[in-house]
Amino acid sequence: MIYDPIAISKRNLKNLVKTKEAALGRLIDAGILDKDGNLAEIYRSSTKREK
Repeated sequence: MIYDPIAISKRNLKNLVKTKEAALGRLIDAGILDKDGNLAEIYRSSTKREK
């Protein structure tokens, strides 16, 4: 059987995108990332020093 390498690559790319989206969703649900995909406020280091 002959496989089309381009078709395989497209399928792998689709799976990679789905995996990335699922992982991003888990990080957002866990509160590590905000809805925009940035690090959540509680994990950001403060640039101001408290006295």
